[in-house]
Amino acid sequence: MEPVYTVIYSGANNSQSPSVKIKECVSVSPEKVAKPSVILFPNPAQREVNFEVQNADKVTDIQMVDLSGKQVLFEKDQTMVSKGKINVSSLRKGCYIVSFRMGDKTLFKRLLID
Repeated sequence: MEPVYTVIYSGANNSQSPSVKIKECVSVSPEKVAKPSVILFPNPAQREVNFEVQNADKVTDIQMVDLSGKQVLFEKDQTMVSKGKINVSSLRKGCYIVSFRMGDKTLFKRLLID
């Protein structure tokens, strides 16, 4: 984006040349790019948890691990969705890490099962 200038013009009469004086230069930064995010709700969950991806490609894989690192859920090829539901009714109460893979990006969220 081009800089923005404030210009003051001094009027000219017949014997003078017009002049332009730049009083202020302001540079404008590029627009901020929205970062990808995942909303996971309800959290804590009991039977089902909803997810919604924002500002990113659609989800291709979902993985859930418990705090010991044991994989408890893996859903591959999530039909390229940007929102959906995960059935967590078979999981024990506790804290889990859910990863959402979207192309070359992976986002992580913490999920509590109640």
